[in-house]
Amino acid sequence: MKLTQLQYFVTVCRYGSIARAVDILHISQPSISAAIRELEHEFGVNLFIREGRTLTLTHEGQALFEQAEDLLKHAERIERQMMNAGHNRKTLHVGVPPMIGSLILPQVFSLFSYDADVHLEITEAGHNKLVSELKNTALDLAFLPHDGPVAPELGSAPIQMLETVFVTSKDNPLASRSSVSFPELRSNRLILFQSGFFQNTIITRSFRELGIIPDILTESSQLSTVISVIRSGIADGFLFRNVAEAYSGIVPISLDPRLQVQISICWNRSSYMNTDMLRFIEAVRSIRL
Repeated sequence: MKLTQLQYFVTVCRYGSIARAVDILHISQPSISAAIRELEHEFGVNLFIREGRTLTLTHEGQALFEQAEDLLKHAERIERQMMNAGHNRKTLHVGVPPMIGSLILPQVFSLFSYDADVHLEITEAGHNKLVSELKNTALDLAFLPHDGPVAPELGSAPIQMLETVFVTSKDNPLASRSSVSFPELRSNRLILFQSGFFQNTIITRSFRELGIIPDILTESSQLSTVISVIRSGIADGFLFRNVAEAYSGIVPISLDPRLQVQISICWNRSSYMNTDMLRFIEAVRSIRL
């Protein structure tokens, strides 16, 4: 029996359906159903009477619900008491890639600046490192870009779709274009984010699928470096439109076909979702980049 399984079970009980629990916890329906089945198998009892989509607690299910609620509340109290004993605020470890961070962190800090009980510790890194640190629970949550399903070990809640655009200096002849295709960029010198950053993955994949070897001047982990090199005219690059439009001296140009990326808040499915994590997820889902 794990706290995570009890949390899923209690949420289903409180809201009367797995579908509603999915909305509250931002966990897939199969994950919640599996947690309940595992509890039933471990205890050797049926927790619900299932009639179509309607779930009714059995006598055993009602008994577990009452005790599980108390147990989860007690776990929360222990956590807070120990934090207070150490004179520490609860810390949420949140990861974010630098480019997304430039867009989202001001809003995140604005949302949580009033919360004296929660300290946000931010880790800026590429997509692959953030996924690894979520999996080994070094991070509680991370903002991740993706253009397909996230890793099966992770839960996710969508924030917003962003457009990846080609970016050049204002003096480049291409700056007057409304769109440009990857074949047209085969000879352009480029600066990319480093390997392990999602932007690098989708750009190099797009060239590779067309049989093109791009002319890459260098790779960087620093957004400021990428923008400075593009602004100077030394090389061109790729950024989210929202980011590029915030800087003078560079021009964002749509790719043809357009390249869209989903930004989601993600977490380890096997981790216990404490109240602070749930509050954070619910708050950031209102953010618009």
